[in-house]
Amino acid sequence: MSLKGVFVMKKILCLLVLLLSLTATCAAFNPPQPPRWYWIGSDAHYGAWIDTATARFYIGSEKYGHGNHQCALVWVEWYDADKDEYLISHDEYDLDCRMRRTLHATFYNSQNRVINSFNRSYADFEDIIPGTNGEAVYDAVVLLKETRENARRL
Repeated sequence: MSLKGVFVMKKILCLLVLLLSLTATCAAFNPPQPPRWYWIGSDAHYGAWIDTATARFYIGSEKYGHGNHQCALVWVEWYDADKDEYLISHDEYDLDCRMRRTLHATFYNSQNRVINSFNRSYADFEDIIPGTNGEAVYDAVVLLKETRENARRL
């Protein structure tokens, strides 16, 4: 085979690899779209978003031992790139105690089919571990609350 033939074969091979990589990218996870979903952050393994349209802020109840505390109810979406699956959870945050609990969680596969679902409406609040993705979500919830309060003042 001539040098020109080798060069043409390399070009064809490169184009084939490029085409395959574009196809794989098109089939990848489609993240929630702004402005409703606020992207918190991601790394090579996980991504997280909060639903700003349904987030609610209120004063906590004595029933759960968090009376007169600032609280929030937020839907959170987590994407697991390693498994190509995602989770949507309904989480409650105690902003004064830096604690959270998951009230409901539904796991989906890459075809948007439900894999599993949990109702944990009576779960206990848990500490938010510093330096984790959970702390990044907590910080985003606090920022959303502050943004809404500042917007009301204008």
